[in-house]
Amino acid sequence: KTIEVFKNLDILINNAGIFNDAIWEKEITININGVVHGILLGLEHYIPKFKTGDEGVIVNIASVAGITPSGLFPIYSATKYAVLGMSKAFGNQSHYSRTGVRTLTLCPGLTRTPMVTGMSECTLGPNYKRMVEKVVPNIPMQKPESVAVAMIHIIKHAATGTIWVAENDEEPYEYKIPPRENFAPK
Repeated sequence: KTIEVFKNLDILINNAGIFNDAIWEKEITININGVVHGILLGLEHYIPKFKTGDEGVIVNIASVAGITPSGLFPIYSATKYAVLGMSKAFGNQSHYSRTGVRTLTLCPGLTRTPMVTGMSECTLGPNYKRMVEKVVPNIPMQKPESVAVAMIHIIKHAATGTIWVAENDEEPYEYKIPPRENFAPK
């Protein structure tokens, strides 16, 4: 539809996702398969053919739960780890050289959206629900507008394969995973 109406496609925000460990099989299907479909459609079929300039951008939405594992929502957290891995792999320089498409990741912190309303009902059961009700009220929530500002910043400035965090209504910062060789015995 975008190409039909605008005749081009430069930016894809790949925001496939649900937040509900109570229906974890569906959560895995949407959060992982949905991102794969979005990346492949954008990277292999649409953006290289219909971008207006030299490059296009795919931004995959993960979560800080994909950087710091959430014991409250372990399956959601695992799906967001998967998004980080896919983004790093598809953000590899070889893909950028081949397609002219930067692949980035944005990891928002807890954001005041309808998705977080009723979080305690989206758990693996009563024990998790009690933990959520105890912990979540103490976590600061940011405004959705802050995430939008972070999105614009990384679209304009971020290198392919990078991971960015937007939390606490502050400017986004790059999250860097050190090379595994840094930990190898010498």
